Amino acid sequence: MVDENIILLRIQIREIEMVEMKGKASSDWSEWEKKYFQNYGSDLCEAVELLQRLLINTRPSFALATFALLMLTISMPIFQLLFHFLAFAKGILWFLKRVACASIWDQFETMKHKLENLCWEPRFCEKGNRL
Repeated sequence: MVDENIILLRIQIREIEMVEMKGKASSDWSEWEKKYFQNYGSDLCEAVELLQRLLINTRPSFALATFALLMLTISMPIFQLLFHFLAFAKGILWFLKRVACASIWDQFETMKHKLENLCWEPRFCEKGNRL
């Protein structure tokens, strides 16, 4: 029973809150919000009524197609943001990999240079054993 009348229950709760607030908006709201606050409920009901009237007068397939198109237009920017975020993350990982590889390469070159300097005696470093 409550599920069937949930909209009415919400309207009644809103009316009680309005009576408690004496029709005044919250003090932290901006001026245009305070001015618009008085007509918000009626404007919202008018918008939903217009939407219902438009959907009732259309074919179900057109209404579903419109809904699907709306969902696609909302999800496409999200996919685009996700794509750019992944490309950004990939670039950061590539940079970190290059820095790590460069560090390892520098260590390798240092070790190679030290090993070459150790081979100063001919008996340890013959032509075939040189690095």
